[in-house]
Amino acid sequence: MSTTNCLIGRRFASLVVVLICFFVGTANGSVVLIGRNLTMSFDDTEAAFGLEIEEPGTRGLLYVAEPFDACAPLTTQLVNSSRSKFVLIRRGGCTFDEKVRRAQDAGFDLAIVYDDAYHKHLITMAGDSDDINISAIFISLESGETLAKYAGNTDIDIIITPAYRISAWSATTIFFVSLLAVCSLAGTCCFMRRQRHERLELPRFFRTSAGDTTQQDGMSSHLVKAMPCVVYDPTMERNGTNATCVICLEDYVTGDRLRLLPCKHKFHIPCIDSWLMKWRTFCPVCKHDARISSQDPPATESTPLLSLQLPPFPALTSANPSLAHFLPFSNYFSFINRTTLSRILQRGSSSNSTPPLSVG
Repeated sequence: MSTTNCLIGRRFASLVVVLICFFVGTANGSVVLIGRNLTMSFDDTEAAFGLEIEEPGTRGLLYVAEPFDACAPLTTQLVNSSRSKFVLIRRGGCTFDEKVRRAQDAGFDLAIVYDDAYHKHLITMAGDSDDINISAIFISLESGETLAKYAGNTDIDIIITPAYRISAWSATTIFFVSLLAVCSLAGTCCFMRRQRHERLELPRFFRTSAGDTTQQDGMSSHLVKAMPCVVYDPTMERNGTNATCVICLEDYVTGDRLRLLPCKHKFHIPCIDSWLMKWRTFCPVCKHDARISSQDPPATESTPLLSLQLPPFPALTSANPSLAHFLPFSNYFSFINRTTLSRILQRGSSSNSTPPLSVG
């Protein structure tokens, strides 16, 4: 059960993590390159300064900055077009806001800054946002080198899609959904743990020989220790002692100390002591209450759990008024052989000096 609960908890926690990662992962925008029989997409992050890119995005023509790092005034020649103008700038040499400001001064509508090293994570460009009125995004070096191949091509369109922005309502929703998921997981685990604990702590019951149900609280240590002990010897098996402890299923070894219960069944001392004090107060084999001394003959491993007890046989005489309660014999003693029954009746007749009762 514990393994199953842990597995469910891990799966539920993994689902919550996946949902959170989904919302976080969609925070990046995209640079989409569209041409004849050509479509490519690259991830980007918007700068912390400048204008935000609005839905559904912006479309334009791409140029390469001259100089390529835009650390000096740009000299890039622009094509007369109604489309927006994007400039591709390499990172390094000066601050991000200086690059974007020079792109704005040169008449560009958006600055695309690409990294100067391979296999780096995308960053959010920071800088002074004063007097910057255009948008700026950051892409990887691999993306920048690919875009540079198509710069200046009027047959190629560059579409900048905005990043997914988490609004105040969305952030609140995500927070409460995550909180609810965590609380549900914690509540489920606590409920299962409590159920398991209560199941282990449930009062144990056993049925007595009188047929009533008694609550089992375990025996005290001094009562258990007061029971006699014997040392196992292989010759005990001749008297009906089992060679194996029915609790731990280990074979007895010569010299093992065994606890002898009132019903005469024997067990390893640690096994039966733990059983009687923590679990049950009766013999694991015959269910005899270990707190009550047995007046029956010594039991063996083959002793049946239930035995048929017949009422005392009355003096069968014609003058005995209780004889009617034991007739007809064909029903009450249907399982006894007629010959055996006749012998019993004859012995009873001779001992009481009464005529024998004819059967059959």
